[in-house]
This record gives sequence, C-alpha cells and structure tokens, in this order.
Amino acid sequence: MRPPLFAFALAAALATLPACAPLPKPPQPVDQRPVAMADPGSALQPGWQHGAFMVIDVRNWRDSNGDGIGDLRGLTQSLDALADLGIKGLRLMPITRREDAGPGQAVSRQRSIEPAYGTLADFDQLLDEAHRRGIGVIMDYTMTPGAAAPPAVLAYHQDSLRFWLNRGLDGFHVGVLTQRLENDATPLNEPPESPALMRDVQQLISSYRQRYLVCEATPSTSAWALGCESTLALDLSQPLLDAARGRPEAIARVAEYLKAAPTTTTTTTMLPKHDALAGRRPGDEARSDAAAYRLAAATTLLLPGTPFIDAGNALGMPGKMAAAQPDPQPLPAFYKPLLALRNTLGPIARGSSLSPQVEGLVFAFQRQLADDRVLVLINYGREAATLRVAGLPAGATLSNEYPAGGALSRTDERGAIHLALAPQSWRVLRLQR
Repeated sequence: MRPPLFAFALAAALATLPACAPLPKPPQPVDQRPVAMADPGSALQPGWQHGAFMVIDVRNWRDSNGDGIGDLRGLTQSLDALADLGIKGLRLMPITRREDAGPGQAVSRQRSIEPAYGTLADFDQLLDEAHRRGIGVIMDYTMTPGAAAPPAVLAYHQDSLRFWLNRGLDGFHVGVLTQRLENDATPLNEPPESPALMRDVQQLISSYRQRYLVCEATPSTSAWALGCESTLALDLSQPLLDAARGRPEAIARVAEYLKAAPTTTTTTTMLPKHDALAGRRPGDEARSDAAAYRLAAATTLLLPGTPFIDAGNALGMPGKMAAAQPDPQPLPAFYKPLLALRNTLGPIARGSSLSPQVEGLVFAFQRQLADDRVLVLINYGREAATLRVAGLPAGATLSNEYPAGGALSRTDERGAIHLALAPQSWRVLRLQR
C-alpha cells in the first residue's frame, strides 16, 4: 500500500530544511504561583529615599563580559563610583524578561531577569553590594489598570511585587499601562481607577520595612498623590528644562508648582526622559548649551522632593542610546558638590518650600526643616543680576553653602537682603542659628 500523498509532501518539505536548523523551543510557562509575604527587613538608614536616585538602563550601562550589552554585574562593579558621587538610590529601567525585541518596555514574565542582563543570583548580589554602600534599589514595574483586568491578573501582579520585595528589593517605580502617541510622551486615556489601584499597591509595599513607591502619572499629578507615597511630577519636567533656557513663562510655571505642590506626599522631579518617543533629550542640549543643562540639573536637585537623575542625560548620551561601553563616562563634575550639599543639608533633602519668588530671570525660594532654613537663588539669565529677598529674620546672618566660602551676608532691620548672582548660576545660603 502506497503512503498517502501528504507523507511525500511532508518528506519533501523536511528535505529542504537545513540539516543543522534547531527546532524552535516552546515558550516557558509564566510563573503564576502565589507568593506570601516574607519581609527580610532593610539594611538601609531611615529616610534613605530622600537622597538622589540614578535612573539606569542596564543594557546601556557597563558590560562585564564583552558581549556588547550592559548587565547587572557591570552595574555592581560601578557601585563604588556611584556611592562616591553621592547617589543614594538606583532606579532600574525594565530588567525583567521581555517578550519582544524592544528595550524591555513590554514584559509579561515579571519574575525573571532578562537573560542578556544576567541571572537572579546576579540581581541578589547587586542588592547586597548596593545595601552595603547605603544605596537602595528600586525597579520599574508596569501594571494593567484595575477595571480592565480580572482579579486573577491583579493577584498575579501583587504576588509578583511580593516576589521581588521578599528578595530585598527596596521598592518600585510603578506605571499604569496607557496609550501613547508617537513623538508625544503624554499618556492618553488615563484610567480613572488608577488612584485606587495605586492605593492598593502602596498598602502592599508599606507592609514591608522601609520600602519606597514612586508612581508615574499624567496629566494629573495631584490625583495620583492620593494613592502613592511619591509621585513623579512629569508635568514639571519640560518647564524645568525650558526655565534653564531662560524662558520667563517656564520659570513662572516652576514657581507656581512650588506654591501648589502636594504636602501629604513627596514628589519626584526629573528632566525629560530619553524615551525613544521623546525625541531630543537634555543630553543633546548639554552639548549645545552646557550652562543651561547645569541649571536644569541644579534646579532638579534643589527643589523639594526626590530627584531622579537620568544616567543617559547626565552622561550626555544622544537621543538614541549608545552601545554599552566597558566604563561609563564620568558624570559632570558639578553633580558631586550638589549631591554632597543635598546629603548634608536637611532642608534641601527633606524640608518644605517657602516664599517662591521670581524677578526677571531670577528664581528664589526657601527650604526649611524644623528651625533650619536655607535660601536658594537661581539666575537663568545670561547677564549678572541682583535680587532683593524679603521676609527673612531681621539682622540674620547667612553663610554661603554653595559656592562655599566667602564673606557672610546679613539682612537689614526689615529682614531683607540684596544678593548678587553671576550669569547662569545658582547660590545656596544658610541662615545661622
């Protein structure tokens, strides 16, 4: 009996395949096992989250094995340099196993590391070494909004969050998946249930010791503040950059933000991100106007809230991320003294903001923690300027904290003082107690 026709066809098709062509591997099942809370505690100092964070795309950081792709071991090898700079936290852009060819932006395997970046053992070593240096680590995590997701999906996300917290991760930067327009970084159709979803996430994370949650939400930062410990103020990112370019309307916008900033939670400030949809990035601007970039970075570090420093921006990397290098370029020298200032002056790291004032292209505000008060002045103009600041204690003495040194200043009998600023510069003065 002759074999059926399809057998000949199958044999012919198989004969055309290369002899060494491997059969495709079936996809591995997603880990959906329930995860119970098992808090390992925290080795970090209380308040660690008020320090500056470096936002790191592991793929484009440091390559430890010569394959041209940055990895977790390479980041671990960079911790001494980051600690010396004054960084207190790392925010890792997506590092979980991705299901597409993009840079980790669409992930479904939330409990495994992208193989190109290393293993869970490499991740655990990164946490241990970072904690030994007093550096916390949080990672990006994207969730699907509550009303659009069945309970099983939400339970999976909660179990996945506990999976990482149980390993000692110090928190998350959480975003809710929303639609975006090409060349427009503003999310559309923000789900109305997002604040409630984030409140549930905050409750889960707060059940662990000294963990930190940052929510990314636009266009309504204040609405998200109802649910999160800290909110990424995306609506402030572009005004910060435009203010540094000397645009009066942007300076006014930053001042208005200080007046209306939420008081029940902290905000997180960051210059516009390097996302591929964002186009030209601050690092590009730095090459054409380094002074303006320094002003934008200094403003971010001196405003209330926790500053996030995008490593790509700080390194002056172009709009399309460069290939991973064995050693990242040193950050601009002005970061280190500013971070030292933030790490030593309580009002800058944790204080409230007072009396924002704008005159021409000069912006001034005060920061206060208990009875410790500092005065911050920033001249965005390309000419020297003098600003009269009122509302200070009469006859008060002010010392120069940045730039450090120089003669002391004193307010008059009405509590006012005239202070001079060089072009495109900033000053920080501390009231002597």
